[in-house]
Amino acid sequence: MPSDPRRPVAFSFAAALAMTLLTPVEAQVLDRFELRGGGETLDADSTVRVDDGATLGTSIDFEDDLGLEGETETFSIELAFRLGKRHQLGFSQRTLDRTGERRLDQSMTFQGFTFPFDVDTESHLDLEMTGVSYTFWPFLGQSGGFGIALGAYDTEIRAGITGRATVGGVQLSHTEEASESAPLPFVGVDFRFLPSNRWRIRGQYRVLSVDDFDGWEGDLTDGTVGLDFRLLSQLWIGAAYRTLEIDVSSEEAGFTGQADLDFSGFGVYGTLTF
Repeated sequence: MPSDPRRPVAFSFAAALAMTLLTPVEAQVLDRFELRGGGETLDADSTVRVDDGATLGTSIDFEDDLGLEGETETFSIELAFRLGKRHQLGFSQRTLDRTGERRLDQSMTFQGFTFPFDVDTESHLDLEMTGVSYTFWPFLGQSGGFGIALGAYDTEIRAGITGRATVGGVQLSHTEEASESAPLPFVGVDFRFLPSNRWRIRGQYRVLSVDDFDGWEGDLTDGTVGLDFRLLSQLWIGAAYRTLEIDVSSEEAGFTGQADLDFSGFGVYGTLTF
């Protein structure tokens, strides 16, 4: 029986990859390329008000009033490219989607429609953040560094409520949804510290405060501090604590109102470096 010609190629590729990961090399503060992915479990607290321009909406606690989960799990991914010795470009993606069910114990107005007392509701509140950043590392040594970052998050908030009631044997339902996205610029700091060739402490902090930017105003803070262990030559595993706070208001047609979103918790990550 003839052998499969693809087997030697696949074996050679697997062997080359294994040799790359296992060959000892000196850990660097900034690698040429980093790919980090991980899962996070975050405590959530969300208050949203959506107006229709003429009618002021109800300030709704989505966890207490609409039954959204107070804890959410998400997956995040980050890419970083070093350009020269002290310059780094970064990209990140994070999505937080949650749903809830609750019978209303009070009436509430959302985007001009009032959902009455004692109506069954289904709701969702989604947050998607895509970030791009440039970091300059003015202080960079063999065991640590400190960088100054500039960038923006393309932030999208989506919220919706569906109310259902049975009147005279007929089931009625009504849905209201609101969504808006905007690029929110930030400044921040990054730091790295390598106490040994096997361990790495890393962190970043992003902050935004604007009075009027593309119809949005408010504050944003996003911070992470983590500890990584070098499992293989170019593979790190670790854990980190993250806090994310967004308090913004918008006058845009798709989302006229205010959102106050707080997330905090721990995540585990794997990082490939080259």
